[in-house]
Amino acid sequence: MTEENFDAHVVQDELETQTQGVNTELIRNGEQALIDIQVVTAHRYPRNISAATRKLVAFVTDKDNKRFAESCQYAVPRGGKAIVGPSVHLAKLCAQHFGNLRIAAKVIDVGGTHITSQGVCWDLENNVAVSTEVMRSITSAEKIQGRPTGKRIKYSDDMVVVTGNAANSIALRNAILSVIPKGLVETVYRAAQNAILGNITTEDQLTAKQIKIVTRFKEDYGVEESAVLKVVGKANIKFLSKDDLQVLIGIGTAIADGDTTVEESFYGEGKTVIQQKNKMSETLKKTVENEEGKTDSESRTGLNQREGEQQPPMPGAAGDYGSSDGGLFGKTS
Repeated sequence: MTEENFDAHVVQDELETQTQGVNTELIRNGEQALIDIQVVTAHRYPRNISAATRKLVAFVTDKDNKRFAESCQYAVPRGGKAIVGPSVHLAKLCAQHFGNLRIAAKVIDVGGTHITSQGVCWDLENNVAVSTEVMRSITSAEKIQGRPTGKRIKYSDDMVVVTGNAANSIALRNAILSVIPKGLVETVYRAAQNAILGNITTEDQLTAKQIKIVTRFKEDYGVEESAVLKVVGKANIKFLSKDDLQVLIGIGTAIADGDTTVEESFYGEGKTVIQQKNKMSETLKKTVENEEGKTDSESRTGLNQREGEQQPPMPGAAGDYGSSDGGLFGKTS
């Protein structure tokens, strides 16, 4: 290479470096200008919390759109109890009506066994920002002919993407609910709960709802009735209370949103469906005997109201999901 050609290459490299620097600066300035506009707009049009609360309550209690109320809660079985809380759908709905928020979520790390997502919620009006991180496993128990080997294998690329999306939703929900006042969220949350099963006033209506929810688990996820009943500690479908139904519908929402899986919810991590079904059949008779020995009022006590059990953390009353006209598990009937 001649000295003249060498100098030409040096000049070209310098020009490319300068161009990249200018482009980066332009992007940074553009993003800063966008944020400045959003902040100015937020102060020019401050939120009205009372009006936002009224709109949210009216939205989730709309009789013509019961799916909105049904999607406001998730439930995840853990340690024999159900952890229940506001879903990502409720968080996003609150963010939209609360206003003057800048929200985002993204995957920040993909490791060998876990994926990490970050959710951000920035209150532009009050200049308060919260960032949350969520880790989700991207491995599953290895099985040969339906039997676990004790080893764990990494998900396929497609499942890693699916898990990342689910982690993004959870991180975003956590960030939003850390910024929006808890009182507002709980008000809307309880309104949604009351809208879901509040129209059940007779035994016939309750029976119809019991059958519908349990049947839907079998049709959509292949979960047998005995497995569904075991999650809420009941031996017969007729013993399911309103609280039990709300928990089951919350589990359906969590499965549909990717917060949990069918196997984790009903059969326990690391166990096959067949192994868990065999275990349930061994204890089913004892459970039936215990239930039949109770009075009707005792049998209809909710999952978290049984004597001697500590209630899991819940932002409001138990449950959600399952209107007579709306869809279940995020789907229309």
